[in-house]
Amino acid sequence: MIANLDINVVTKEISDTIIRGADAAIKKFKPSTKKQRKPWWNDDCRVAYRMQRRAWNTFKRYPTSQNFILYKRSKAFFRKTQRRSQKDSWIKYVNSINSNLTSKILWDRVKRVSGVYPKRQIPILEYNNRIFSSPKDIANTLASSLSFISSSENSSKSFKKIKIEAEKKHIDFTTNINFPYNSDFTYFELKKALSLVHKSTPGPDNISYIIIKNLSEKSLKNLLIFYNRIFKEHTFPQAWQHAVVIPILKPGKDPKSPLSYRPIALTNCLCKVLEKMVNARLMYVLEKDNAFHPFQSGFRRNRSSVDNLLALETEIRNAFVQNKHLVSIFFDIEKAYDRTWRHGILVDIFDRSLRGDLPIFIQNFLSKRYFNVKIGSTLSDLFIQEEGVPQSTI
Repeated sequence: MIANLDINVVTKEISDTIIRGADAAIKKFKPSTKKQRKPWWNDDCRVAYRMQRRAWNTFKRYPTSQNFILYKRSKAFFRKTQRRSQKDSWIKYVNSINSNLTSKILWDRVKRVSGVYPKRQIPILEYNNRIFSSPKDIANTLASSLSFISSSENSSKSFKKIKIEAEKKHIDFTTNINFPYNSDFTYFELKKALSLVHKSTPGPDNISYIIIKNLSEKSLKNLLIFYNRIFKEHTFPQAWQHAVVIPILKPGKDPKSPLSYRPIALTNCLCKVLEKMVNARLMYVLEKDNAFHPFQSGFRRNRSSVDNLLALETEIRNAFVQNKHLVSIFFDIEKAYDRTWRHGILVDIFDRSLRGDLPIFIQNFLSKRYFNVKIGSTLSDLFIQEEGVPQSTI
């Protein structure tokens, strides 16, 4: 079936089969709408707090000296339990910090310890002198704003002219040469990609990384056949062109403005696993050919922004020692992900002499992108993302 049927039919069948298996094996629960407690809050704290409330209610009804003493004792016991729980939680948290801990997990834990949780609802939006308050209207307003940002209509006249002329030239990645990076993916590459994934919110198909990682060896080998069909047949599942966008308010920005939100695109994890495999080959080729500037740290393995900060610090210290001036220029490119020129990406890949299956996969991945914005449990209408790349993709 995987080797013969239409790729969209196979995609749906694989997703449905995985979901049926997950439904049978994994217990579902509804997310709590209650107040989110701090991580040190446990059953002992809960019991001690109830005892305190019970003693207080008894004292209010029967305000005797004995009941007051009982209330003070229960209050002291709750305070002692709370402090002990806070101490134990902090020790456990500190002991969990090691070199393998990602910065995201570290800061998530710091925020939870501080009791800082993201606001999940957007009360109102103001756009084009209109106020939107219903979840559906807010979702559609945000989606419309994001769609406009990525559209050609949002570009300058000079860039539009360059864009129109450049896109008249068709980019042909086909080749008769068997480059190593176009060979079939191996089971080792699939397992390697799965070993590198982190906990992530699933995309529209509701299949998470943890579910994929726990598939049987036979299922993973069938999945590998499916991936190689996509890669070698130059097709791309329509379901994978769709993303669900979660708007995250940027720090210090006006929550009423649709431009104040960072769009995080949730795409299918099945697709992102294949993206990881393709990206590993692409990065190997680019690193081998010295395609990156030596000072670039972003999107490179075993490098991070810390490297650039250390280099800057070194230059600053040298300037102090030598009594010289130091000029540093910082660029903040607004809406970089949302406005990235896709044709320009493909031209860069073509100019790097990449040909065959790998660049064609990237070409198919970038074409025909659609999205909904999700506010709570409300989805917007379907919108087109004309340019740019979805944030959170590999």
